[in-house]
Amino acid sequence: MNAIGADSNDWDKHFKLMADIDLSECSGTAFNIIGYYAAWNDNKPFNGVFDRNGYTVANFTYESNDKHYIGFFGYIDGPNAEISNLGLIDPNIDAGTGWLVWFTGRK
Repeated sequence: MNAIGADSNDWDKHFKLMADIDLSECSGTAFNIIGYYAAWNDNKPFNGVFDRNGYTVANFTYESNDKHYIGFFGYIDGPNAEISNLGLIDPNIDAGTGWLVWFTGRK
């Protein structure tokens, strides 16, 4: 999951979880949020498809004082964007001075 967030060229692709994921090794700002929105002219949404496929994503932790639109997916937009069945087990997000925290996406 961290590799997907690191490469915005993948944000229009289709993904399906094939195993449970434990993100407890990522803390602070170590997780690469998928999709970002800094300003109306500085943004890159996730506009692909993500299917949880019955598996779990656990222990997502993120702390930020300088970012907006944070969460597992930071910014989702586009006519083909779809996040299905995503629920996070034991998320812990501290937005600090940021705003707009997303826990799950559209659809």
